[in-house]
Amino acid sequence: MRTTLMSIAVALLFGSSSALMAQTEVFRYEATAETGYGVVYTLPRTEIEIEATVLEHVYMPGPLRAYAEKYLAQPAGQHQTKQYSLLSLKIKGIGLPDTTKRYVVTFDKRTVAPFVKLTQDNILHSINAGEGPCSETKAQPLVFAEPDRKLPSLPREYAQAGSVNKQAEVAASHLYELRERLLGVVTGEVEQMPKDGEAMRLVLDQLKAEERRTLRLFMGDTTQRTITHTLRISPDGNDIQSRILFRFSPDWGIVDGDDLSGDPVLLNLKVIERAPELSEKERKKLAKIEGIMYNVPGVAVVSVSLLGKELSSERISLTQAGGMQSLTKKMFNVKDKTGPSVYFDIHSGAIVSIRQE
Repeated sequence: MRTTLMSIAVALLFGSSSALMAQTEVFRYEATAETGYGVVYTLPRTEIEIEATVLEHVYMPGPLRAYAEKYLAQPAGQHQTKQYSLLSLKIKGIGLPDTTKRYVVTFDKRTVAPFVKLTQDNILHSINAGEGPCSETKAQPLVFAEPDRKLPSLPREYAQAGSVNKQAEVAASHLYELRERLLGVVTGEVEQMPKDGEAMRLVLDQLKAEERRTLRLFMGDTTQRTITHTLRISPDGNDIQSRILFRFSPDWGIVDGDDLSGDPVLLNLKVIERAPELSEKERKKLAKIEGIMYNVPGVAVVSVSLLGKELSSERISLTQAGGMQSLTKKMFNVKDKTGPSVYFDIHSGAIVSIRQE
């Protein structure tokens, strides 16, 4: 059975996506007496998201396809076909809440109007930050025009024809007449030329549309659409070599990893930077600090290939190859409005910037 659902035993999530925009909302939480001057937050772990976009071509033969070579001197496809091509493949790291890294931001009650922003998954976004939005916009998918499937305005003889062969003869004659009229308008060799440029454009558009509708009776038409599949994999911080994500077939598109009708699309992950390991003494000290915990991610190069050709490669911040550090809460316990604003990467949990606002 052909299927587009993967069954790889590596916690791989696979699905189709038609969303045009992904919006990451952030919510503001006040650290007040009612909340005990604290806000619970979660740090993220990294998942690798792979977005594969496939272009599907569907050919529909025309009803007069058998007579295309006889009357038009060109062969036409005789059967409906589907063909697929791998249009693009994008790799990125995304952050999901790590339930083993849940902490509380605590402030001194004398601190002036402290607040924290969290995502809808309670991942730490910022502390005392401005009102800038946190959004991620996906590119608009390619949109292809549908073929014009209206019937041409064929002469009465077409409907009265006693055989398909006679219908093809009438349709071919109509097509050649249209082409002669088109040529006559373009060269000015007609008795009544259009009055102006706009009128001429309308006449040409009508003749070309009628020509296309007649031609498709013989040659058929092709429709195209894009299909986007999103895959996610949770790395453990170690290298991954030549893991089959899925298989790709020009005849079937994306298929299961164990479906030999397709060629394997392979994932490689190489950790190129790891956060320094903390000593036992440093770990105990970090556990005792009453501060704001954040991730110090490692870095990995993630690539995807097909038949030995690299399709995409990206450097990804990888929390599973990193460590943790803490900001002392004293830096936020100020009595005026000069305290710092801290921004965090919601995908890696790392500090993006610390600044006065």
